[in-house]
Amino acid sequence: RLRDGDAADWEAFTLWLEGDAQRAAIYSSVALDDADLLVRSRNRPQEILANDNASSRWKVNKATVAFATGVMAACAIALIAVPQLWPSHNRYAVATRPGEQRKFVLQDGTRITLNGSSILTLDNNDVRTAQLDRGEALFMVQHDPKKPFAVVVGNNRIEDVGTVFNVRRRGKGVSVEVAQGAIVYNPAQQAIALRAGQTLSDNAERGAIKVGSRPPDDIGTWSKGRLTYHEASLATVADDLSRNIGEPVTVDPAIASRQFTGVIQVERNRKTLFARLAAVLGLDARRTAKGWKISMPERAHQ
Repeated sequence: RLRDGDAADWEAFTLWLEGDAQRAAIYSSVALDDADLLVRSRNRPQEILANDNASSRWKVNKATVAFATGVMAACAIALIAVPQLWPSHNRYAVATRPGEQRKFVLQDGTRITLNGSSILTLDNNDVRTAQLDRGEALFMVQHDPKKPFAVVVGNNRIEDVGTVFNVRRRGKGVSVEVAQGAIVYNPAQQAIALRAGQTLSDNAERGAIKVGSRPPDDIGTWSKGRLTYHEASLATVADDLSRNIGEPVTVDPAIASRQFTGVIQVERNRKTLFARLAAVLGLDARRTAKGWKISMPERAHQ
């Protein structure tokens, strides 16, 4: 029922899960089996399967995967493929188109999910370093105390301490969110330590670094077809939607700074997706010649 469910169905489902602690655990087990069948039915490349053994599986929080079946059925962006590589000596780039996601495993066992409209540069001579040139990526790092895994974003460096963390690059700005473990942001400069549930936003143009928090289960949910926000600007929401659905999404400058708190389920039916979003926001969301635009209702201008 959730595959075509509306907001009321999802709310009822959440209440049902909360009614008995065993329900979430049982549903999570079923959802993981369902997701595993979906993945294997897509004839995954051997390079990925070779690293997909029981000892190196993703450690997923049960609360995070409770909605996995509905998410995987509704999400139009789920894609597992071998990265397209453009060798340059030992460095190569992994790129995604708008609306496309890619999952891959490095030689050290680190797993990376690259969001749409993103570019990640890697090096065969240094598998413990990745450079995020554009977009967003979720890292599940295989920890090595002798050689920390590092993500370079512009002039900034992020080092893990056995971690699951999300990194986003937008213009000159950088944001980091830690779901598990800990990271150190710019160890040779500010040396800001972040633990699970902590976030960091570095706006290079304003020269300001802000440390905040959010529930760990809300971090990186875009990889499961859910965009989760707490007091995020509509400009950020529009940017995320563009990256995840593969179509340009713009927002009227007059409301671009308006804040939104909630969850957006990425759906295959774009008309339904934006109709629900518009209803929640109390705004208009319509398709234009250049994509989708979020704006004030026409009646509000009258």
